[in-house]
Amino acid sequence: MSGMATLRWEDRPRAAPLAMIYVGVPAYLVIVAFSVVDLLRSHDTLAAVMGIAAVLLFSGVFLALALPVRASRSERRVLASIGLMAFLALVIALLGSTTAVYLAVVSAMAGDSLRSPRALPFIVGMTATAAVISIANDFTFEEAVPDPAIVLMVGLFTMGLRREAEANRALRAAREELAELAVVNERLRFARDLHDLLGHSLTLIRAKSELASRLAVVDAEQAIREMDEVEGIARSALAEVRETVTGYRRPTLLSEVANARIALESAGIDAVVSLGGHDLPGEIDETLGWVLREAVTNVVRHSGASACHIETSVRDGVVVLRVSDDGSGAGAGPGNGLVGARERLAIVGGGLEAVDGPSGGFNLEARVPSVS
Repeated sequence: MSGMATLRWEDRPRAAPLAMIYVGVPAYLVIVAFSVVDLLRSHDTLAAVMGIAAVLLFSGVFLALALPVRASRSERRVLASIGLMAFLALVIALLGSTTAVYLAVVSAMAGDSLRSPRALPFIVGMTATAAVISIANDFTFEEAVPDPAIVLMVGLFTMGLRREAEANRALRAAREELAELAVVNERLRFARDLHDLLGHSLTLIRAKSELASRLAVVDAEQAIREMDEVEGIARSALAEVRETVTGYRRPTLLSEVANARIALESAGIDAVVSLGGHDLPGEIDETLGWVLREAVTNVVRHSGASACHIETSVRDGVVVLRVSDDGSGAGAGPGNGLVGARERLAIVGGGLEAVDGPSGGFNLEARVPSVS
């Protein structure tokens, strides 16, 4: 246990969503009330007082672990807290509470807060305890099975959710790393392209400039002709650089789809993408890239949506781009971005329709002939 790391508690892969916590905690408190009633029915006043104290201490430790507290805690402290909860659950059961909820809570918190090798002993131990208590209470087989089964299933379920959360976190980290690598590779490709583009031209400029410098003494007219060629090479190289940079800045439909996924996921919006297989002329591809960029920007900024669908297809020679969300609709009306998108589409003979969806949300559909 000396190798246990200190974790940022708010960043750990929680199994239970906050909604489950906020619903489950009040339900737990109701069950605690019934448990206290059970303890008060005991003829032994000391046992009742000890049981209620154990319930209160158990509940305090449980709430401290369950509620999202912004603090750093070591795994050792978490393990000790769950161990204390397990001990208190046994005490509460022995002092007269008939409910097995405390055993289930320990099982759930172990699955939620600990890695599998440390969570399993708690889950198995609480399940076995529930079985022993059921047998000790002279339950029939049908009466004895539910409590241990529930304790086991709750623990395994939360443990499975935690492992899924860990896998999702690792997947997000891998995606971020791939995105960073993609940026690095794109920069390297751009550097290589500029080197290939300018290397030959600059070499010629240098050679002809040196030649013109030598000829200036013996043949001024030839030197002037050489410098004229240097000027032509420089102008050509400058034009090629501008064309290359413009090409890198120009959006394409596929590049904007990739950017849209990142933007939507960063805003907590699920991106559902369906792309029809087609090759588009450069001008149409660029135009639809601009339209998609504006549409996704509107979704992220204004919609309050939880999901966004992006679909492209070709129907009867017409390229269709549809972007729809489940948010709040158009609101105050189209802004300058959609006006600009309509103007861009009009240049390539296309059009734009943007309306509220029949069941909420906002639908945008751009149509462009596949041959401009």
